[in-house]
Amino acid sequence: LHWSRGSLPPRCDAFVNDGMWIPIDGCNEASRGMAYRDFGLASYGTCAPHGNSYVWAWKEQPSRTRCRFGHRNEATLKRALNRREVVYIGDSMTRYVYHASMRAMGIIESGAYDATAPGHADISNTLWETTPINFKW
Repeated sequence: LHWSRGSLPPRCDAFVNDGMWIPIDGCNEASRGMAYRDFGLASYGTCAPHGNSYVWAWKEQPSRTRCRFGHRNEATLKRALNRREVVYIGDSMTRYVYHASMRAMGIIESGAYDATAPGHADISNTLWETTPINFKW
């Protein structure tokens, strides 16, 4: 069995959706401690800089599984995606995931309300001058 360094092993697929949306500040240690005690949640999909919001959190997995999900910061994402092309293809739900990914990669205004933007359109961006990241409707 082989997987790239930093990636989770394929057997972790069984745990990807083992979590829940919870209203906490993922950046706050006390709030994360409460979520661990009350819900058994150990890893958070984001550290929202604006305080309380609904955050995806994964349930704690036994250490023997080596399935430790967690937030990836912009520097980690840049290393992983540098000089690769990323394409999201789908409907408005996929577009929301695209914008959330863009915000995680440092484009904070991605997905902000814009009354002049077309509702059903492709979106093209290039990050770090090397990485095309696109949404195809």
